[in-house]
Amino acid sequence: MERLRKIYTPYAVDRVIEQFKATTTSYSIIEDGNQLITATNTGRYTANLDLTSCSCTFFNNFGLPCRHLLFLSDRAEILLPVEDFNRRWRMSDDEDEDSQDEHPEAWSPVVIQQRRNRDRVIREDMYSRALK
Repeated sequence: MERLRKIYTPYAVDRVIEQFKATTTSYSIIEDGNQLITATNTGRYTANLDLTSCSCTFFNNFGLPCRHLLFLSDRAEILLPVEDFNRRWRMSDDEDEDSQDEHPEAWSPVVIQQRRNRDRVIREDMYSRALK
């Protein structure tokens, strides 16, 4: 967890700690080619062998290590690649600073104003588009 604390925001670390506390020992591990499957009586979740992704809702919503990845990391003794998780939760992101220098026009007042003025999409519009 210390590695996470050095890279990610306190909010993100708190979410991962919640996942860690929710980890159970009742998972079954099934190795399927280049994937690991954690199975319980409530569901099956697929993770990559390098533990960089999981099929669960938490991982797909937050992009942070979930209870399944934490369990697999512990059981398979694989170090979680904490640097590879969703960058939006980082306290600082050197790549973003580099990209800002490469594309200074992206931060110009004109571009920012255009982004603010673009059409807002509301839930009903998204639902209507999905039904088409």
